[in-house]
Amino acid sequence: MENKDKLNGECIGLVAHQYSDTRINLFWDNTCTNEDTINIERSVDCINFIPIANISAGSLAYADFNLKPGTLYHYRVQACKGFEHSKYSNIASTPTKVQPKVIISKKKTLCTFVKDFFFSIINKIKRWLTSVLTKKN
Repeated sequence: MENKDKLNGECIGLVAHQYSDTRINLFWDNTCTNEDTINIERSVDCINFIPIANISAGSLAYADFNLKPGTLYHYRVQACKGFEHSKYSNIASTPTKVQPKVIISKKKTLCTFVKDFFFSIINKIKRWLTSVLTKKN
């Protein structure tokens, strides 16, 4: 007979998916049917893990936000019931995407050159017309 007070399973098959430059999505399977919560831990060195979330029982996914772009993160999860914890899942690792660099060119584009050229001509015509009109009066 199953003891309903004892944890009866674990989280398995953890996968980390690179979503963006600041977000990683985690997915796993859960063989446990009586956990209270799922604990999620993260590491940047794959040795020192810190708790980042304690989520609802039965959850099979988690999104980790506000991460540093271009950084490799490692995760593990475990089912919990009271003070009892299952063994940790496998470790899943993935980097966040690298943030694209925005390069601002100091060179004039053809469009900017044409615009500046026409404004220059228009200003010259305005000055010429103003001088012609003021001489007639």
